[in-house]
Amino acid sequence: MAQPHAVYFSPDASEPPAFLRGWFDARAMAVIVCPSVDDLMALALRGRPAVAIFDARTAPEVALEGCRRLKGDPFTGV
Repeated sequence: MAQPHAVYFSPDASEPPAFLRGWFDARAMAVIVCPSVDDLMALALRGRPAVAIFDARTAPEVALEGCRRLKGDPFTGV
């Protein structure tokens, strides 16, 4: 069985904070950092991540747009 993975949507391509990294590590999850909404959609549709985390610290409008698109697509299962 494939290792579960998480998508970390970060418009500025920053790495997840230490506390989040610890959470992922405790669950043996690989993390894919995703900087664009289009990449987020491609990963969600192709890879079926176990969880998607949105980093809205630097670009909240972009993070909200990513969330809207992800939830608005019936094939993502969100």
